[in-house]
Amino acid sequence: MQKSLWIPVLLIIYNFAANLANDIYLPSLPLLVKMFSTTDATLQFTMTAWFAGVAIPQLFLGPLTDKIGRRPILFGGGICFLISTLACASANNVWVLIVARFFQGVGVCSLNVTTFSILIDLYEYKYRVQVMNKISICGTASPLLGPIIGGYILTLFGWRYNFLVIFLLGLISLTGLWFKLPESNLFLNVHAMNYRYICKNYYLILTTKSFVKHLLPYCLLLGGLIVYLTAAPFIIISQLKFSPQYFGYTQLPVFASYILGGIYVSYLTEETQLKNILKIGIKLVFISGIILLLCCTFYTNSIYAFILPMMLYALGFSFCTSTLVTEVMSLGGEMRGYSSALLGFGMAVSCVLASGTLGLLYNGAMVSVALLIFVISGLAFLIYTKDINKQ
Repeated sequence: MQKSLWIPVLLIIYNFAANLANDIYLPSLPLLVKMFSTTDATLQFTMTAWFAGVAIPQLFLGPLTDKIGRRPILFGGGICFLISTLACASANNVWVLIVARFFQGVGVCSLNVTTFSILIDLYEYKYRVQVMNKISICGTASPLLGPIIGGYILTLFGWRYNFLVIFLLGLISLTGLWFKLPESNLFLNVHAMNYRYICKNYYLILTTKSFVKHLLPYCLLLGGLIVYLTAAPFIIISQLKFSPQYFGYTQLPVFASYILGGIYVSYLTEETQLKNILKIGIKLVFISGIILLLCCTFYTNSIYAFILPMMLYALGFSFCTSTLVTEVMSLGGEMRGYSSALLGFGMAVSCVLASGTLGLLYNGAMVSVALLIFVISGLAFLIYTKDINKQ
């Protein structure tokens, strides 16, 4: 099988577009509240709908790639992504936008469940790790660059052009993949969609203690970051009166902390070092949750009270990410589709619950956001330390 070097490049571009889809329109949210005559909480459900679309098909699409192949799922989902992105760009009320965002998430889901499997099918371990690292960097760069790009697009052209940029990136990458990507799954499993087979495999993975003990803290910590991302435009633009054009720059310190932490972790090679940095990361996140709650309680109109503790949160999360995900993904054995689907499902569900809970609890005050992040970081800390104390 010919393994084109264009395939990783196109997958990286498509993954970047998919991740950017959830960040590029953030500066537009306060404007859309007025345009659609709705509330902050209702518009926040455009984030929840996207994550629901990513989450719900995960457990189904993972095994389906084992039965019918990677290409049909990737391109079927790609068409859904492109059409729903155009629907987002043309939405004339908040409910159309929410529905379109859901199906945009479904398209992203198809990408999530196929990317890792395609790389495993086509490339040796060292090379695919390098590609996955680049995809991870793009995933981190999207919340960093997305609000900055989106702020300028909003100012110069209007909010709808944010989604048109996403459409163009998706169209370019999918067109290239159509001509370059072969069907990578050469051993189709006709029994993969048998419900007993599916339930048995998921049961085996979910009853593996080490899988669950690493999955839950990771999903919780990711959920805390999503709470911040969802609330930040409303707090920084609406409450603190920052310009949408410059909103993205207020996010630079938070995601720079995450990137720097990730770079530091990448230089750690010993298993003991990685486990130690994981313990430090969990503690840092919990401490940041406490500091955030205190700062937002006593300094209700200070951007520093919001941003500085989240820098510590992002740093701690970066110390945890690679080790937790590595442990989760190492447990699937030959059931690649299942373990990958469970990881993606857990991530998306945590984002749905986090953003949905924020939509219900947010009252326009920073302290309501801080309280939710504090609870999430505390749960992750308790789950992880409880398991450690038992060892």
